[in-house]
Amino acid sequence: MFRTIRLALFALALACAPVYAANEVEDITCQPSTTTGTGTVTLSGTTTNYLPFSTTITSGNTVPYSIVASDGKVETGTGVFTDAGSDTLTRVAEWSSDGAGVELTLPSGTHTVCVGATSAMYRDILSYGDGTINGDALKHAGKQVIWVPAMALRPNVTSPFGAFLYDSGAQDISIHAAAFDTGATEERGDFQIRMPPSWNEGTLTFQHVSMCTGCSASQTMQFELSCVAISHDDTMDVAQGTAQTSSATVTAANDQQTSTESSAITCAGTPQEADLLNFRISRDTSVDNATGDALLIGLSIFWTDDQGTEAE
Repeated sequence: MFRTIRLALFALALACAPVYAANEVEDITCQPSTTTGTGTVTLSGTTTNYLPFSTTITSGNTVPYSIVASDGKVETGTGVFTDAGSDTLTRVAEWSSDGAGVELTLPSGTHTVCVGATSAMYRDILSYGDGTINGDALKHAGKQVIWVPAMALRPNVTSPFGAFLYDSGAQDISIHAAAFDTGATEERGDFQIRMPPSWNEGTLTFQHVSMCTGCSASQTMQFELSCVAISHDDTMDVAQGTAQTSSATVTAANDQQTSTESSAITCAGTPQEADLLNFRISRDTSVDNATGDALLIGLSIFWTDDQGTEAE
């Protein structure tokens, strides 16, 4: 889907670009740039297997271009190449993954600037997770997900949930679930994740996947999740942040139910790269009215990354 969108943006750039007297297109031209912001891009150095602009493009001519930024975002458009003491590309008309007709605000880091949307570029750079830029594996920054199965949860010491092994019936699908009782005392479970280095240390959201054996259609199962960031040399005995909830309306007993996505969860503490996050999940029985145990199969943690690699 991402490749289709980007190719469409590039086609739009070519179709809508002004007509210039001297246009050039070379399929083998790419260079690095460390320019930041939205202005003219300075080209410097070389990109493996590609030629620099100055060897293929005449100074002052207009070319279609593509920029793959250090955070994985993409801009295509038309620009004017200038061969000077510092070679530059002046962006004239642009279409970016941040919105058509809007140039990227280039972050710090090394970007790859190419003439045109070359077949090699899309094969080697924009293959959504299995390409490279200057030898570094590329994945696209943005919303990511971590699946946490019920087996990863540990019953809370003071108010534990119960383990439950569900057999689907004739097909013998065995499901390990965490069973949360009804009642005024909300049962809880904890689990820990050391977040990837590319996490932007921002807010998180979650969805739960659950089922129940003794409930009825239209009843509500609701869970709440909180977290706290624990850095090196921090005490492990630390308070959780404010919990957010996610609910599912039961369609039928023994059916898999996927909840809505929660509001943004802010982790307590001061999240830093490579922190250990402690999550706490509980059944929100103040709202949950499903009869019998709510069986939590697992949950998805949604987070945002801000870089194209996982290197620390």
